[in-house]
Amino acid sequence: MVADLFDGLAVPARPEAAFLRLCLGGDPARVDGEGRDLVAAGLDWTWLVQTAERGALTPSVCTAFLHLGADVVPADLVEAAAVHLADLAERNGVLVAALLDVLDALDAAGLPAIPFKGPVLARVAYGDVGLRRFRDLDILMHPGDALAAEAVLADIGFTQLLVGRDAPMTPVQAAAYRRYSGQDLMFRQADRVALEPHWAFAPRTLALDLDYAGLWSRAGTVDLAGRAVPSLGPEDMVTLLCLHGGKEKWTRLQWVADLARAVAAHPDLDWDALLGRARDQGVARLVRLGLALVARMAGTGLPPAVAAAVAADGAALALAAQVEADLDGGSRPETSVYELNAFHWRARERWRDRLAYVGRTLATPRHTHYLILDLPDRLFPAYYPVKWVHDFLLLPVWRLVRPLVRRGG
Repeated sequence: MVADLFDGLAVPARPEAAFLRLCLGGDPARVDGEGRDLVAAGLDWTWLVQTAERGALTPSVCTAFLHLGADVVPADLVEAAAVHLADLAERNGVLVAALLDVLDALDAAGLPAIPFKGPVLARVAYGDVGLRRFRDLDILMHPGDALAAEAVLADIGFTQLLVGRDAPMTPVQAAAYRRYSGQDLMFRQADRVALEPHWAFAPRTLALDLDYAGLWSRAGTVDLAGRAVPSLGPEDMVTLLCLHGGKEKWTRLQWVADLARAVAAHPDLDWDALLGRARDQGVARLVRLGLALVARMAGTGLPPAVAAAVAADGAALALAAQVEADLDGGSRPETSVYELNAFHWRARERWRDRLAYVGRTLATPRHTHYLILDLPDRLFPAYYPVKWVHDFLLLPVWRLVRPLVRRGG
């Protein structure tokens, strides 16, 4: 049995955490059976709702509340769940309309784009765009189309958003920013929609050097609001969700639910191709980590060979245990993806990827450093010592002093 392969992972101590686990996979039969038993045993509803909110899992929890009904769940929570889902469906409808605007504008300009996460993931994995919370739109583009896309998107109301900066970046700064970030951030005030055009799924510093050409060649379509919209291939969608969760160190319950439901929505996954590509690209441990989490936390069934491969990766299981314990406790500490940390080091199986991660993270100036000192392009190399002084001298000192300053205030 799959569950037997993961006996080393923790069992949630709180019944509320067990209830949240039921909501990850969205299986009505389990919610109706196990959920009723957990409620009967007594739940701390405040802790449960607050933890679901922090983990962006409220749509799934509200769906479970409505399924169980007011004879099981307190009536005020059932009423609030219905209101929450109605509000979410309305807002998500605005985001779907905005996505179609974006795709139409880019298509008219001859700029291909593949939406991922957001409405497409909700439609594919959850079966309904109103059952997943998302606050922005993500699209994948070819790197060479970034500047042209920015102009096209500006024509339909989107402006580039760089937090903390009033003046535009210089050409050299902008080129460096795009190289390391792998994405832009844009915002349309009219409908308050944030848009992230990507040409990579993670910052270059994480050393996730993926085969994007292959990904583009395997893309298909999905029905969204009566339209055929581009979408990642099933295996690539599952891989992306593993990579995204790993990039963010699985700090949200929502990301476990996303992966669990995406796997369940694709019963005919080509697991050999998925795992083979992950191995070839050096992200096999990140994939095995994600699969370990959904097998243990959401009860997702994995083929025996896949489960055996996951169970054989001790490092992946140890990371999964760490993530699981934090999520079951109600939170998981968030840190900057641009800072060195043991999690991202341990999540890579190849030494060359680990060393690339360290080297790029230590050496790459970022937008933060451009804000410290506004240098002309001819002096751009000076940002390297600016980064080192800021990151490895001033910032550590500030972190030591800050608690004293707060205490003194």
